[in-house]
Amino acid sequence: MAGKQIFEDYRDWLQNEPIPNGKKKVVEASLDLFSTQGFNGTSTKQIAQKSGMSEATIFKYFANKDELLKYILAPVIENIIPNYIEDFTTQLNSAEDSIEKRIHFIVRNRYDFLVSNKEAALILISELMTNEEIKNKIVTLFMSRANDLQTIFKKFFFSTNEVREDLQIFDIMRLVAGQIAFLFIQNYKLLQPENEQATDHDLSVIETNIYQAIKK
Repeated sequence: MAGKQIFEDYRDWLQNEPIPNGKKKVVEASLDLFSTQGFNGTSTKQIAQKSGMSEATIFKYFANKDELLKYILAPVIENIIPNYIEDFTTQLNSAEDSIEKRIHFIVRNRYDFLVSNKEAALILISELMTNEEIKNKIVTLFMSRANDLQTIFKKFFFSTNEVREDLQIFDIMRLVAGQIAFLFIQNYKLLQPENEQATDHDLSVIETNIYQAIKK
């Protein structure tokens, strides 16, 4: 998956789907607009203009813009994200070095992944908070892999014998994911990243906080 992005993979997936050409044009235009100006910042009129289809055609295929978004997100969650999970777990399985270096790797790797896929990530985060159907799909995806993920993360964090034995792996996963996600939301939803140096400093602080919280 190196060098690939979620929405790029979605476009590849879409090309092979046996759907009407007009519907495909609507979806492709929506994806471009959602990626550049966000879901809430995109109107069906803009989608119609970019796709070359009429708004009536859009509503022929989708009851509303929310249904259009669900159509896009369903295969992203069910078919594309699982491949990224597999790719990431392979990297975790091959990890060596000290716990400090492992923390550095996971913090930088996951933050860079979110930034590289910020349009998809912001839409997914927003829908996770407000859309019960999308939330259930995401929860189902991760629950189906929960045991495997916990096993891999447990090996990743505990195999160096540097982490407190009283900690549960889920607590560590929540600590790591929570801090990375908060910085990403801060930088791309609430504010804007000041500069690369400021972001690097924030990531270093996160690494230190995690290390101090879990080390023996």
